[in-house]
Amino acid sequence: MINFPFFILPLLLRELSSLSTVTEKMISCFRVNKKDQAMENLTRNGGLLLEKLIAFTNGREGLYILYNGLLQNRKVIVKKYKDETYLKDSAIKYDRNLEDCISDIVFSSQTKLHNHVLKLLGCCLDSSIPILVFEDAEKRSLDDYIYNLNNRPDFRPLSWKNRVKIAVDVANVIAYLHTAFSRPIVHRNIKTRIILLDEDYGAKLSDFSLSISMPEGETHLNDAVKGTIGHIAPEYARELTFNEKIDVYSFGVVLLVLLTGQNPCIPFPDIEHEYSGMVFVINKRIENDRLEEIIDHTLFEDGTWSEKEQQIRAFLMLALHCTSKDPEDRPEITDVGKQLREMYQSLISN
Repeated sequence: MINFPFFILPLLLRELSSLSTVTEKMISCFRVNKKDQAMENLTRNGGLLLEKLIAFTNGREGLYILYNGLLQNRKVIVKKYKDETYLKDSAIKYDRNLEDCISDIVFSSQTKLHNHVLKLLGCCLDSSIPILVFEDAEKRSLDDYIYNLNNRPDFRPLSWKNRVKIAVDVANVIAYLHTAFSRPIVHRNIKTRIILLDEDYGAKLSDFSLSISMPEGETHLNDAVKGTIGHIAPEYARELTFNEKIDVYSFGVVLLVLLTGQNPCIPFPDIEHEYSGMVFVINKRIENDRLEEIIDHTLFEDGTWSEKEQQIRAFLMLALHCTSKDPEDRPEITDVGKQLREMYQSLISN
């Protein structure tokens, strides 16, 4: 399912560098001489050159860095996990990044046929931590349209219809993870940053580095807490126990972000001007009939009408249902997706 280095590296090198003569010779060498030594030299030297080329470009920081690239005149995303170059002081972090990268490859490969999963095109396995190549996402991440509008004057706020469509797409792919496999896949890190958008604002879920399959016959797993602050279900944080319902909770937080435009990683000022989590503060404001304070004002720039206001309230109630403190009170993701599809169908039919 994965293209190995000797297939993808010559293409990457040809497109990512201006050294066309060198790369053509590398490709020619591989085609003519298929001996093990030639293949080993190609993957080793090609991998080093690719890493050097990437080092001279700009990327997005995190546990990995994303770069824009070209593959056979096709735009791609190159994903490079931080290795010992960045993590010299921590062998544990390096091992963890390597493990996360391998998980990303495995689960991205298993799920890449779904329309709303960012497709893995190939990987380079000869670097210290594999380098991954994905299809491009024309409109970048959902983060950019929620939090970074002031820094990107060319970006316009997402319309209500686009937000509902994005929610439908993400619910669709989470339902796929939970129901399409004999062992359900728990993503464990659903958040706006890893939801990428194509040219039509269709959502593509990415980053399966923390994903895990439920053991056959088991209903829960125990593991150290992994994920992102503000998105982690309370029972997971408290008891280190989880199942698919933690994805429902994280998705509920994403729905709240789509509705409020606020970052759940940053503590919210509550009614008493103290700081608490997004879910707690929103519940408090609803109890005090201060709903208008939490809705993203850009949602009303294209006008208001009664059905839109009703949908926004239903969307909010669904998000709060998903973020119920007790996992047993949260809906199944398939039911959430059904309700969101009904909202979207209502929007496009009017």
